[in-house]
Amino acid sequence: MAILLLISIMRYLINGLFIFYHFDNSKKHGLSKTLMFSILYTFIVNIFKYYIIDTPIIIAISSMFIFSFLFLKNNIDNKLNFVVTYTLFTTCILEYTHFLVFQLIPASWRALKIPDVTYEPNLNLISFRLSVLVVYFLCVFAVHRFKRVNTNSIRRLSNYRIFPLFLGSALFVIIYLKYKIKYTTSDSFHYALSFIFALFMLMSFIFVFSSETFINIIESLSKKKINPAIEEAKLQKSKGFIGLKFITQKLNFEMNRFLNMLGEIDIDTEDKKSKQIAYCAVLLNHEENPQNTHMISTIYFHAGNILDRQAKTIESNISNAIKTHWTSCSAKTLEKINKNYKNPVSTENGCPGAKEFLLYLTQKYKEQYPEDEIKSNAENSFFKKYLLNIQN
Repeated sequence: MAILLLISIMRYLINGLFIFYHFDNSKKHGLSKTLMFSILYTFIVNIFKYYIIDTPIIIAISSMFIFSFLFLKNNIDNKLNFVVTYTLFTTCILEYTHFLVFQLIPASWRALKIPDVTYEPNLNLISFRLSVLVVYFLCVFAVHRFKRVNTNSIRRLSNYRIFPLFLGSALFVIIYLKYKIKYTTSDSFHYALSFIFALFMLMSFIFVFSSETFINIIESLSKKKINPAIEEAKLQKSKGFIGLKFITQKLNFEMNRFLNMLGEIDIDTEDKKSKQIAYCAVLLNHEENPQNTHMISTIYFHAGNILDRQAKTIESNISNAIKTHWTSCSAKTLEKINKNYKNPVSTENGCPGAKEFLLYLTQKYKEQYPEDEIKSNAENSFFKKYLLNIQN
């Protein structure tokens, strides 16, 4: 019927204007291109729908056309991954909104004792489809009016693999479930699918409309640098003093350098407590912010797990070793301390505390070996490199 075709044209024109307007707005283009692409998109999708395929598969075809048009409009400022993510993001919003309206209106009619005419070819069907169109337009306008589509957020989302994968999965689910719901003959199966679909849509809507919050959380997580020394320390649990070494050659070199620093102030590098100091120094050296590191729960905890000791015991061992060395040293040792140790000491104990001494060692290491610091800053966590960030 001509009226149903007109309703379909209006629906896809709304989709096109919504999608292309927000895309063009991110590039500060005028409305002429938005209108031109919207009309062209509407014409092609309706040709496919009425003359080639009229099933929920049209959603996938529609999204491919959207991507094609956006790709044609794309420029050097919008990378391909942004175009893909934007296509999936906006398609999910529109399809989920339309399906909700499509289900809620007949449910309202049934509550008012009006016969269900969702798929019946009669005059009531036209009234139903017009109702769906009007409510759908109001919903889409509300999404636009309250600025629930933020192209800057989508651009940031597109830098992470997990989001296009999720949105692609969401689009696949809506196509599959709409197909099953439309063509199933079993009421119980229909209700089961509708329930699953409603739950999935709820989760997807929360994700889509809270994208700014999600991206802030993910970026915060992805910026955190993994501590490779602690990761290796976890593998040495309960191995005793022979476990105070690293598998990675680079980390072992660091430990040897810290032992050499201890030797510069005449600390016996073969002593077990000296190895604890050097080992903890390596762990602290790879923390993102050593000054703010909680030593008991982070550094001493992992060293203690290797030696089957409490974290407090490790702290006490290091403190006692430092105090004994500072207060019971020979004139020769005192001369080396004064020459090589430049940081202040506690006026109460006459020596540095455990954390202060370890921070001194890590700071001295960074000053003597700045190339290692540059390499360290270039490292990303596994989470960021392989799961989220696609721009390495």
